[in-house]
Amino acid sequence: MKSDILLSYMSHLGEGRWQKLRYHFLDVAVDSGCEPERESRLLRYALEEIAFADFFLNRTGSIAASDVWRVHGPSLARIGYGTSALVCGARDPYLRRRLDSAGKRHECIVDDYMICVSQSMHFTVPRVFGSLSRLHSIAVDLEIPFIANAPDAWLSATMPLSQQLRHAVETQRMSGWELQEYDLSAQRAKPVSNWDDCTYEVGAVIEQSRQWLPSRRSVLFDGRWVDIGYREALYAGAMLRGLSILAYDSARCRLRVPIVFPLPLSFARAAVMCSGSLPSIEGANRVYCSVPHRIASVMGMLLGQWDLAHVSSSPREKGTVAP
Repeated sequence: MKSDILLSYMSHLGEGRWQKLRYHFLDVAVDSGCEPERESRLLRYALEEIAFADFFLNRTGSIAASDVWRVHGPSLARIGYGTSALVCGARDPYLRRRLDSAGKRHECIVDDYMICVSQSMHFTVPRVFGSLSRLHSIAVDLEIPFIANAPDAWLSATMPLSQQLRHAVETQRMSGWELQEYDLSAQRAKPVSNWDDCTYEVGAVIEQSRQWLPSRRSVLFDGRWVDIGYREALYAGAMLRGLSILAYDSARCRLRVPIVFPLPLSFARAAVMCSGSLPSIEGANRVYCSVPHRIASVMGMLLGQWDLAHVSSSPREKGTVAP
């Protein structure tokens, strides 16, 4: 199975259980000549970050609820603040034919934009070139939302971590699940035998995992273990302990994120839509390109990583911020 066929199949279904869909991801990886488990995971990350679908929608609810995936409805999202836009979300042949017709009608170029997941795997997304007004007109013709400022839209959809913590629910301790505790300073995890062996300090992060089931992470806040989100937990722990995870190169507009600490989805989608490309892998980091200073500043504030005034050149490494 090819990646684009898988996306069409998911669009047809709309939603379902990950355990049933997982084997199709493995088939795509095998057909691409890749290592199945690793590459299928990278493909899932890519579909999440390009805003095609959500996976594991409710990790804090029941086991059945946390296994759900769902495709986003189609939308036309402008890349950065330029003259091109991607058709994100669900796809079907009829929508593409209408897109081609609308492109000709409004004198815009339509093509298939390749999203590279790895050296051996990619998928395509319909792309449109045109002025802001023409892109808007195409979205109107297609009867889909037009997101003129996609990075801002994704960031505006999330609350600061400090607020999320105040509304977080207490963790459900799963019987028979394996535990590991994160050393945020060393950026690695170590297994622990039970909850009593965990470090009882503010900002401690624990992961519960079991084979074939979505893992769950919790952070210690206000004397209790709380669920704030799988990716958010690491950043909440770092914020509570005053640790730096992100680094921003203001000279080249590059946001560097450790691979082991992926950005929460709204932030990752905002960073991806700054350039329309997935982050590159550089050593132990994922690097998002063409991220404007303003977007990096807002991300830092919302994640408790830095203030607006602190996103500037650093004497240690010109153009880099690591508070």
